[in-house]
Amino acid sequence: MKRKVLIMSLCLLFVSGVVSATTVFSDGGAALQGILDVVTIGGNSSVDVANDYIGDAGDSYWEIGATGGSVSSLIFELSSPVIGSGFGIYSGNQYVELFEGSMISGGQALLSITAAGDVWLNLQPTPINLGGTSFGYYLQTGDGLWHSDTSLNADSVDHMMAYQGPDTDQVQIGPWAPGVWGTGEYVLAWEDELAGGANYDDFVVMVESVKPVPEPASMLLLGLGGFVLRRRRCEQ
Repeated sequence: MKRKVLIMSLCLLFVSGVVSATTVFSDGGAALQGILDVVTIGGNSSVDVANDYIGDAGDSYWEIGATGGSVSSLIFELSSPVIGSGFGIYSGNQYVELFEGSMISGGQALLSITAAGDVWLNLQPTPINLGGTSFGYYLQTGDGLWHSDTSLNADSVDHMMAYQGPDTDQVQIGPWAPGVWGTGEYVLAWEDELAGGANYDDFVVMVESVKPVPEPASMLLLGLGGFVLRRRRCEQ
């Protein structure tokens, strides 16, 4: 009986680690929904921003796909840029800026990461080594430095909503040719204010050839679950 309770507890812990509480948009998601609708060709977006986002723990860390490269395309930037503002990736205390604050809609950046963790930006090597291939996204604003990993934010607020492509909608970003928003492409929508209005329409970017990976805590729970199951088999 005790073993069953322990296994059930681990399952509940794991679920709580990958599914966040419902995010309440201060405007019901209207502003962000409008941005996605505008870039969608032939009608409104099939993505419902108020309900289709990835849970908080599920969008904290990412990896690039098999091509080794990922293009980020700026869809929309609402706030006026401030000195030192920008968007990029991080791992530990290493930060790589992809867009500086004055980047206009349609701007693109090509990120590449080698198997050894070396970072290339726009086909040029950088001095940064991430120590691995996984990373988080960040947004630097006048109000603070916000991370995809909410636990690193000073206000403990989730400042990024992530949406996976539905593989049905055709979108056009800036001057680039329209194309299908595929499942390997994600829209990252940011709220830039300190414990702010939660509209998530301040900075919106599409990243492609990436995939979210479990947080370290989730991986640990998976490992513990496997340990319990193996021990249970041995005791039978």
